[in-house]
Amino acid sequence: MKFENRNRSGAIALFVAALSMLVLLIGFFAAELWQANLVLSQLRNCCDAASMAAALRLVSAHEKNSEDAERAAQGEAEKIFRLCSVMGYPLADAERHDSLRELGNLAAGKAAFAIQFQDEFGNLKIGGKHIHIQAAFGTAPFSSRLLGLGTYLLKAEGRSAAAKLDLAFCLDNSLSMATDTPIALIRRELKSSGSVGYSTPLIFSKASQANTCGVVEPQYLGNLKQYSFSRPMRGPAEAGTLPGQDLNAKANTFTDRVVLVDNSEFSNPLVALEAMRGNLENKNVFESSGAKDALAAAGVDDIRPAVGMKQKYMDLAAPKIQPFTDAKSEVKEFFRLMERNTDSHFALIPFSDGAASVEGGKYEQFPVYSGLGKKQSYPFGKVELARDNSKFDKVMTEIDTYSLYGGTDIPAAIREATKSLSQNGGSRSDARKAILLFTDGEPYSKKYADPAAESIAAAEEAKKQGITIYTVGFLHDGSGARAKTILQRIASDHKSFIVQEIEQLHDVFRYLARELVTLE
Repeated sequence: MKFENRNRSGAIALFVAALSMLVLLIGFFAAELWQANLVLSQLRNCCDAASMAAALRLVSAHEKNSEDAERAAQGEAEKIFRLCSVMGYPLADAERHDSLRELGNLAAGKAAFAIQFQDEFGNLKIGGKHIHIQAAFGTAPFSSRLLGLGTYLLKAEGRSAAAKLDLAFCLDNSLSMATDTPIALIRRELKSSGSVGYSTPLIFSKASQANTCGVVEPQYLGNLKQYSFSRPMRGPAEAGTLPGQDLNAKANTFTDRVVLVDNSEFSNPLVALEAMRGNLENKNVFESSGAKDALAAAGVDDIRPAVGMKQKYMDLAAPKIQPFTDAKSEVKEFFRLMERNTDSHFALIPFSDGAASVEGGKYEQFPVYSGLGKKQSYPFGKVELARDNSKFDKVMTEIDTYSLYGGTDIPAAIREATKSLSQNGGSRSDARKAILLFTDGEPYSKKYADPAAESIAAAEEAKKQGITIYTVGFLHDGSGARAKTILQRIASDHKSFIVQEIEQLHDVFRYLARELVTLE
């Protein structure tokens, strides 16, 4: 009987010991699990903070290229990561690697990290807008002293990215964008006898002095001195600059706007006129177009045609087209900033008398001389939004091809932008959608009984589709309160900006580049 009791007591003792050991092991396991979860949580927070800091630095970058912007963002991420701590261990001396894939073990309390820029598919890419930060931390188990176990690695990661944005930029190409340009207005008329006449050029230090409408509709120049010759002038079909017809014009009477340049070769506006018509490129064109006879009749007979005369003149004239040239520079810098620092896709919609609706499109107007009844085309195409790329290069190329003409059809621009931002127009389903309307004044178009009301109605249609509208009014000519009020009503709440100087425009575009993006 006593022997049985002793066996029973021994069994109970063994059971209690085993149970105690099991409880102890469970306790160790629970403690290890708690510690691992705490380390992972703290390490993940460090990665998240660093990746968000990198994304914030990226969208506010002022560097001139993607590589410099990326280095600056990496530096910000590293700084924030090293300010963190895990389980009381500071990460100030954490090892930085290109990747943690081949990382060996780390001593207890030591860390390593890697910063990568990726595209939306996870591929490493310079200029990638997705920031991926990985980190590893050497962790000593609670039982290491008892069992002689070494450290083990725990790894965490954090991701941040600039928000996806689909942006439709409406660019005003109306003639009032060139009111500070020094110009000459030259009237030419093909007479019924077949002769051609120049009028005496009218010189203006600013295009806005030509009449109250700037150079939108040049005034009839009256009976000025005529330089006539017997052969009709017929230049190359696609040559020349945009002519403006006289208010009282017949189909064979035109007024050219010639930009005055600081160059002795083109100091005579009549020579500049023929250069930009493409009639000074070679001797054959010079003579067959009638330019030689026309200039001789005007007392200019020492012209030597040469290849590149048109481009030479256009290069000299372009910087003089003010304030549009400076405004375009700021617009292009805005696009560079958005492309470099954000995950944005672009549509570009130029507008004047209407809005461009197709890529590679042109508008037509009567040329100075390429045959009666024939029209001449000028580049005026939009850049379509695309799901698979930003179209940045296309945008930057197209901006430089546009010629100024006509009025300010804001309703057409907003509706074309709205169409571009639809699913059928190429917008990404997970991207924010915004319209940025850049114009120099209030809407003007003879198509509408009330252009302002039509503009506001078009804007409301866009807003109902979840599109945010920003307006930038470049009121360089001192336009009044009415334009400001209209642009404020077109824009979404508190998203209208009015500037009068190029320096202000620069600051507004930089602000908008930050305003238009958020972190995901």
